[in-house]
Amino acid sequence: MGANQAAGIIKLRLRFGDVEIDYEGTETYLREDLLDQIEKTLSVYSNRTGPTPKSVEQTEATVASDCLDIDTNTVASYLDVKTGPELVLAAAVNLRIIQNKQRFTRDEIRLEMQGASSYYTANHTKNLSAHLTSLIKSHKLLRTSGGEFALSADAESDARAKLAEHR
Repeated sequence: MGANQAAGIIKLRLRFGDVEIDYEGTETYLREDLLDQIEKTLSVYSNRTGPTPKSVEQTEATVASDCLDIDTNTVASYLDVKTGPELVLAAAVNLRIIQNKQRFTRDEIRLEMQGASSYYTANHTKNLSAHLTSLIKSHKLLRTSGGEFALSADAESDARAKLAEHR
């Protein structure tokens, strides 16, 4: 278990067999709620019988290989994008899952948004800062130490499930 505290934010990665938990948030939530959830998850996992789940890498490879030829426009369609923040998220999903980038810049997000011609308007670029802030506050995007962005584990998992429905 590794933890890194900067400006009141805790970063944690925990691996137990095929289970991997990434957390970035406040110490209060970590102490009061997350540790209980981790214990419950690991307890359920360790008491399981039967086949083990696919590893994260296998699941990522399956979704990525099945979706290699889709663009942000298609990702936006699969994610049922209706708002500016949802388009930003679709661009981030394309960068993370389809293009397999762990981190990406604001410009990369903007370019992917612009590629979603069925969804993109110039107002999306004008409101990009607000959309990014909204997604960070809702824990769908993370701001990395280098000023880049990354998709949160929950948002990535949700997106992978939605993309898998369209395979």
